[in-house]
Amino acid sequence: MRITKVVMLIICLLPAAAVRAEIVYKPDNASPAFSKHAVAVLDEVWTNIKKSHTSTNFEKEYRDSIYNKYLPEIKAAGNDARLAEILNRMVKEFGQSHIQVLPPVNELEIMALRAAEKNVEPVPLKAQDVPADVGIMPCITEGRLCVLRTVIGSPADAAGIRAGDYIISINGLKLDPSVKSYIPWDTLASFMLAGIPESKVTLVTVNSSGIEKEYKLTRKPNGFNWFQFGAIPRTYGAFYAEVLPGNIGYVHLTAFFPDQITSFVKAITGKLKNVSGLIIDMRNNVGGVVILPQWLAGWSCPAVIKMGKLQLKETTLTPSSYPQQQCFKGPVVILINEGTASAAEIFAASMQDSKTAVLFGSTTSGKCLPSQFLKLPSGFRLQTIFGDYERENGKHIEHLGVTPDVPVALKLSDLRNNLDTVREAAAKYLLQKLDEKK
Repeated sequence: MRITKVVMLIICLLPAAAVRAEIVYKPDNASPAFSKHAVAVLDEVWTNIKKSHTSTNFEKEYRDSIYNKYLPEIKAAGNDARLAEILNRMVKEFGQSHIQVLPPVNELEIMALRAAEKNVEPVPLKAQDVPADVGIMPCITEGRLCVLRTVIGSPADAAGIRAGDYIISINGLKLDPSVKSYIPWDTLASFMLAGIPESKVTLVTVNSSGIEKEYKLTRKPNGFNWFQFGAIPRTYGAFYAEVLPGNIGYVHLTAFFPDQITSFVKAITGKLKNVSGLIIDMRNNVGGVVILPQWLAGWSCPAVIKMGKLQLKETTLTPSSYPQQQCFKGPVVILINEGTASAAEIFAASMQDSKTAVLFGSTTSGKCLPSQFLKLPSGFRLQTIFGDYERENGKHIEHLGVTPDVPVALKLSDLRNNLDTVREAAAKYLLQKLDEKK
């Protein structure tokens, strides 16, 4: 029963639309009533972290060093916004990702999250209840929030938005990548641009000539479905596939949800069936359902891929892939960056450790622990870990990330010439490998 529960849980970096920034402002003075409320929230958070944490001496190890250390400040918080800030500082003391109390603490991030979630709220039945967006894939390049590419035929493409354009604001909210955010700003931008069909989004960009322009775009269905698990408000993942010059297949998936794996299978057995090499783009992939990296590996490689060790309180899981008869059998390259997290990191690391893929790009986020999402009685939400992950080579991903075999930076000058530096380097590598086999 426990294993079944683990299989269904999410291990992901929380997407923007998966956060409800429920900030309820209380009186500024820390009244006895609010202090009692604050301690109750603390105890909810503490009890649930303890329940799923892998430490066998949790109270002895953490009660004085963390709980008692923050208790006076929590009692004096005064309002829920301040309380959330203190609790998030407190849980960081555990030194592990995937433990956080929602709402998050950064004011600009809170505003972005609120805007993103408002876009995906259920709507009257007259509107088609499926995800929609404007066809922009954002990225962070040289410290700027930019357009990586636009989907051909999308509202953004039709409006003339091009790769390399700076994204200044979305619906009036100016986005600043220099402000530290737990969720990458390009991921936040993706979810802010999404919403319900026929809804509007206002986007301000600066093009390669330095001209600022405002666009009013209408979101169109993107062909995917909403995904919801437990206390997480619904969200979705995107998928894109094409054949590059030289008969190189390219796929980009932004989450490990069922839709994306299904789309990958259809691509491998359909439009990419006869490609000679394959690029799997995991940049800004937020993670997803724990068993899906195994299935993706099973369709990406004919060998059995051992996928490390998942250590839980009650048991240890050692997952491996299930090679499929129609899987891709040629050379594989995986693209990673700072936004690659959790399940995507496990997939990339496992393919790297088994020497069945070469990794291009930059080091991943290092946020790779199995976690679950809980709605607490107080209304706060808690993301907390329930185990530890060790990759097949014996190393950990948490805090370290997955290092690429070939480091490649995404260059803005090339992007504005419609060249994705990382993808181009990967394609060049595959063409060389294929030439060597001739």
